[in-house]
Amino acid sequence: DPENALSAPSSARIRRHGTEPFALLRQSIPVHPSWHNRTVRLSGSLRGERISGPGGALTLRVEDGVGQILDWNFMTNNRVKGTQDWKQYAIELKIPPSAYSLFVGIMLEGGGTLWADDLSIELTN
Repeated sequence: DPENALSAPSSARIRRHGTEPFALLRQSIPVHPSWHNRTVRLSGSLRGERISGPGGALTLRVEDGVGQILDWNFMTNNRVKGTQDWKQYAIELKIPPSAYSLFVGIMLEGGGTLWADDLSIELTN
């Protein structure tokens, strides 16, 4: 969305169009063995407009080699709700020894519109 971007040229936008329970924009990253037992941090700015229901969130999820979810962080206690201007958020997740894939992204559960910008991922320890 170039019209509501925090940083040029545009921001990611998720808007509910139907009755789906959630929308998700994510990317899969292969986990390098040197990442096992380290903490990954996803940070970025989020903005919301008329968000109802559970809300908008940054998301981190790790899976093993057969697609079983090992752990996740979907900002359960700090979701974007209602209408709010850009605000910085960050979440963390420890990568288990059996992790094979890391999924990073943004999610909107419920109605409204969620924007995300300046996302960054790093290993913190």
